[in-house]
Amino acid sequence: MKCRAFTPAFIVFGALATVPAQADEAAIEPESRWSPDIRLSLGRNDNIGNAELKRDIVDDNFATLSAGLSYRWPITPLQTLSIRGFAEAQRVEAVKDLSRYSGGAEISYRFRFNPMPTSWSITANLFAQVDDYQTHRQRDGQMYTGQLIADKPISDVWSASVGLEYRHRDAHSDVWDLRRTRGFVSSRYEFVPTWSISGTYSYIDGDVASTTRAIFPDGTPADDIFKLVQAADAIEIDQAFTAAFDGIWIGYRLPAKTHTLKLGVDKRFANKLVLDLSAMRVIANARGGNKYRNWIFGLSLQKRF
Repeated sequence: MKCRAFTPAFIVFGALATVPAQADEAAIEPESRWSPDIRLSLGRNDNIGNAELKRDIVDDNFATLSAGLSYRWPITPLQTLSIRGFAEAQRVEAVKDLSRYSGGAEISYRFRFNPMPTSWSITANLFAQVDDYQTHRQRDGQMYTGQLIADKPISDVWSASVGLEYRHRDAHSDVWDLRRTRGFVSSRYEFVPTWSISGTYSYIDGDVASTTRAIFPDGTPADDIFKLVQAADAIEIDQAFTAAFDGIWIGYRLPAKTHTLKLGVDKRFANKLVLDLSAMRVIANARGGNKYRNWIFGLSLQKRF
């Protein structure tokens, strides 16, 4: 699948990558409590509809541009409160109606147990996000997330963390109205100066939304989706996939146990620029023997000011 639609994104990548380094200035000027940032990501999902049946699997490309403004408030030498507002736009290449505009806010409280470099820290995060999809209202709605994370620097170059997350997506349609709980462990290692590798394993207990074709282009009903329909908590026509492809597609929601493993490598530059490459494997096993698999690849460039 060609990616002509993303040519402007590569131009932005190049512009960000050529920002001159300002390490000397940063060493002289005190760090501001205000911190603007911008992030550009390119990605590919080899099963963007979370389909179980091979005939329904759609691989697609996407590009995401986000910008935010953070304020960091040191309460005490061991406590910090941060807030951030952000706006985001995502464009999907093939299933165009999955493109969206989003906006939201984050608040984070971080506490260190003592000033030692290898001290444990506890972080509590709250997120709220509003999504507006390109054409149809089915997936529009709000998403709320709460996290509690414990992390520890094991050495100057190695750190680890463990966390718990709850997420509620309150969508316009019942199919995409999702609740889930996630537990995760993560580690990061700086194998050479400014180069790091990271890994995160997650176990998720909660709802998943998937898509399948119910009626073929010639009007023939699909006779191999009975177990999907029977097991689902909610079902309706998926307007985004039906608009993108022939036939009639339906979306359905199921409770599932999901495992994800994300591996990444990133490069930090002197001018607060970070380049990140990641790959994530998703394995979801839902009620009634239903299941799906994903590979999600991403390349992102983030600049802080």
